[in-house]
Amino acid sequence: MTPGTTGTKSRRRLIPTATVIAAAAVGLGMSADPAWAAPPIPDSGTLTWSITNGGPTPAGVTPSATIEFAPETLAAPVDTVYATLDATVPAGTSAEVAVRGLLPDGTWTAWTAITEDASATLGTETTSVQTRLVLTAANGTAGPQVREIDLVGWAG
Repeated sequence: MTPGTTGTKSRRRLIPTATVIAAAAVGLGMSADPAWAAPPIPDSGTLTWSITNGGPTPAGVTPSATIEFAPETLAAPVDTVYATLDATVPAGTSAEVAVRGLLPDGTWTAWTAITEDASATLGTETTSVQTRLVLTAANGTAGPQVREIDLVGWAG
C-alpha cells in the first residue's frame, strides 16, 4: 500500500528482501512461478528462506524504523532475489524490503529494492545475502505489522 491510499490490508505482498528478533531458515528448494508474480521465478535451482519475527509487531520498533537483519549464508550462489511480505500495512504507511550481497573482497553491493514488479538483481553471484526492512508511518499512527518475509534467490 502506498502513501495516499486508504484502508488497511492484511495480505501476502511482493516486495524487496531481510531477524527482527527472527529465526531464518535456509533450504534448497524448487519453486513454481506463482500466477501473481510479475518477474518470472525459475522452476528449479532456487534457494528459499524465511524471516519471521515471532509476533505481530517487532519489539522496540517505532512506527518508522529501519531494520537490518543478520546476513544469510546460502547453500549455493545467487544473483537475483525476490520476496513476498506477510504484513498489515495501514493506509499512509509502507513496508519496503531491500537486499545486498557480500562481495569476495568483504565489501557489500549496494542495497537493491524488491518491488511487486521486479526482483532485486545484485550484479554478481554471492552466497551471503543481507536483508533490510524499512517501515514508515506518521508519528502517532499505527505502523505496518510485518509477520514474515519469504525470499527466493537464484543465479541466472
